[in-house]
Amino acid sequence: MDEIYQQMWTAAFPKIKKGLIKVDNQIDNNTDNRRGITLLIRPAQSVIHQFQQFLQKAQEFAPNQYYYPATDLHLTTLSIFSCQTGFNFHQIDLPTYQTLIRQTLKKFPAFQIKYSGITLSSAGIVAKGYDETGRLNQIRAALRNAFNATTLPNSMDKRYSLKAAHTTLIRFRQPLKNPALFADFLAQQQNIPFGTMTVPAIDLVANDWYMKMEQVTLLERYLLQ
Repeated sequence: MDEIYQQMWTAAFPKIKKGLIKVDNQIDNNTDNRRGITLLIRPAQSVIHQFQQFLQKAQEFAPNQYYYPATDLHLTTLSIFSCQTGFNFHQIDLPTYQTLIRQTLKKFPAFQIKYSGITLSSAGIVAKGYDETGRLNQIRAALRNAFNATTLPNSMDKRYSLKAAHTTLIRFRQPLKNPALFADFLAQQQNIPFGTMTVPAIDLVANDWYMKMEQVTLLERYLLQ
């Protein structure tokens, strides 16, 4: 996992320092109707507190960017349907999906995620998560296999195959006013510890692109044994 995170940092850091970022023009678009269905993990309150401490500092160096509120922070387990324009979960046979997911997840115990440090993309800043037991990717593999054994429509891994355990903290909503200063701050925070949490459950939600609380519907919560 460290190799993936370091590759991200190496590719994005020089761009951010020069202000060569990808500005997301949809964040403040109230008519954005991209929707999907996602399995996700909510961070523990202790971890969220540490995220917020970091975000408060970051806003001093890069105000007016999109800072994820505590209610929206998440770790994506798997996107069942990646967000697409006009999608509605009422279009699918939701109970069949829920049964399949329930039967798959009941085999797995609770596990831990350790958050340590940040890494970057040209679109934003993420917290580095580590699943030292390998349980998260075992769950992802089991879900992929379960869906592949059916004819249920889905769009898993259409954008990319999830392997990491990161949580997005910041998205760029406008150009950086002082990119070099912000980059220096990020370099100082590269190894900031956020804490370790136990994952007791995985949520199935209908969601928008940004996982904004007002656009998220909890469809089912699966407790891990």
